[in-house]
Amino acid sequence: MHRNFHFFPYILKVMEVHLKEEHNELYNPIKKWKLGKVMFLSFTGFMALLLAAVMIVSYFFTSAELIRNTSHYQRLLLKELSTKLSIQLDAVEQASLVASRSKVLQQYLSTEKTGYERHVMKKDSEKLLAELTYSSLLIESVDLFMSNPPTTSQDFAVSLKDLSTISEDPLYANVITSDFTWIGEHLLLNPYSEKKVVSFSRKLYSNMSDYLGVLMIHVNADELLKTMTGEPSDQSLKRQLWDFQGNVILSTTPTTTSETEKQWVKLLRNDSGSEINENVILSWNRLPDSYWYLVELTPYRQMTEGSLKLAGILAAIGLTAVVLALLYSFYLSKQLSRPIRRLLQAMGTIGVHKTQKELLHDYTNEFGALFNGYRQMNYRIIELYHSLEEQYRKQKAVELDALQSMINPHFLYNTLDQINWMAIEEGQDKISSILELTGKMLRIGLSNGETYITVREELVLLECYVGIQSIRSEGSLTFHIDVPATVLHCYLPKLTLQPFVENAVIHGFHGKDAGSIHISACEKENKLLFLIRDDGVGISESMDDALKKTGQSGGYGLRNVQERLDVHFGASGRLSVYNTGNGTEASITIPVMRKKPEEARRENDVESRSRR
Repeated sequence: MHRNFHFFPYILKVMEVHLKEEHNELYNPIKKWKLGKVMFLSFTGFMALLLAAVMIVSYFFTSAELIRNTSHYQRLLLKELSTKLSIQLDAVEQASLVASRSKVLQQYLSTEKTGYERHVMKKDSEKLLAELTYSSLLIESVDLFMSNPPTTSQDFAVSLKDLSTISEDPLYANVITSDFTWIGEHLLLNPYSEKKVVSFSRKLYSNMSDYLGVLMIHVNADELLKTMTGEPSDQSLKRQLWDFQGNVILSTTPTTTSETEKQWVKLLRNDSGSEINENVILSWNRLPDSYWYLVELTPYRQMTEGSLKLAGILAAIGLTAVVLALLYSFYLSKQLSRPIRRLLQAMGTIGVHKTQKELLHDYTNEFGALFNGYRQMNYRIIELYHSLEEQYRKQKAVELDALQSMINPHFLYNTLDQINWMAIEEGQDKISSILELTGKMLRIGLSNGETYITVREELVLLECYVGIQSIRSEGSLTFHIDVPATVLHCYLPKLTLQPFVENAVIHGFHGKDAGSIHISACEKENKLLFLIRDDGVGISESMDDALKKTGQSGGYGLRNVQERLDVHFGASGRLSVYNTGNGTEASITIPVMRKKPEEARRENDVESRSRR
């Protein structure tokens, strides 16, 4: 049995080369890892990447949308608050303007009188300023800076102060250089408490444009902050009132103006807008008819806090979904890999004399088809094994018969040789020649069991056969051979030309006293073309009919040649027989073979192995 598997080393060599080629390729986990592990890890990685992508995309998109919507509504709100704040500040400025043009106040500041009259003017001026203070909840108190102020005042809401003290206070630096100006948020001290105020100062002039003093109105900062924060008040908001230089006039949170914040005023190009600057979202709106801006500063982190919470919620939901999906994928991978493991176990027990691992029969899907296919394959392998055993047994019998038959030709040669010597002794020269030619034909025809012989040997066989027929017909048969020397060493299946010569002798020259046979050959386009012509009576039926005939009509020999050409050469071997009018012509076309097919095949195998 082992003699039938001599090709196993060649298969192992091919597999080794294939494995080396695969080793040089990129690492592929599907080829290395178990199927369940690949499915579980790939599904886990996919879900993790999907969750991360969803979180990142949701965070950035929701953050961008939240910032856009929040900035939009901030600008709308700032616009509304700016209008309200502008009305309040305008009211303070108008009140200061009305007071500065009051005759009572101008007479008091410009008079040179003393005594009672000046005292009356003082009382009238204080009354005027007190009415101004109490007329609005915004105004906390009023300071009148003048030259030679009185030493006392009866109302703490109105203070008369020395004009020279303005230059001594750094807070009032802009008052000296401006006719009117606002002073940012600061503390106002009085005997009972301290208040956060925003002050507005206006210089007072007489009708003759003489400088009389400064009227300073202190506005309650908390009232302005209520307007800036809206109702209800949100103390976490960071809203500020900036002047055109970026100085903070008022802020909802304690702050000091940094140089960086002063540079932000350059961003305020339009009346309303928003910008992201240094992780801070800056929204602003310009107060009507002024160069002041109501600004809201929102930390970027605070703005995106909702997006972070949303991302966290999505992450929690996603992780829960991933855990559930992983449990399901683990269960699914187990279910999918179980039949594959059973199949692998069954394949591990494959063999003719081994107990087969039984496969499950309750699968009706692709696994069921795979199991059924494996069962059929296993059944066919066993059948093939028994068939090979039977073939091996028959082959051994044939080999024994062939060894036995090798004795018979030698026995036959010796017998013909003894008959030949008997014919010579009896003076039967014709019989001796026939026996000699017959022995020669027998040696070539048997050819030690070879299928292919050279063209030269085939022609010698024909010469022997025609020689026998010439002796029988007493020289009335002529035989011509026109074959170039380059063709003589080519190979062809033995007894390819002989049946046509035999048909010509037996059938073509039947009823004729003489006849001639001409055989020619040529090589063209890697093909050998043989022509056998005779001048006999010619073939009387078509080639198809002749090939279908059997028995003594000669069709058996032609059909035998046609079938052997089909077996050896397929479509490359062609046979044609036709009537020329003066006899019959047969043409045979076969591929050129310089060597026997067995030798050529062995050389090709050696060459292919050497290349590998």
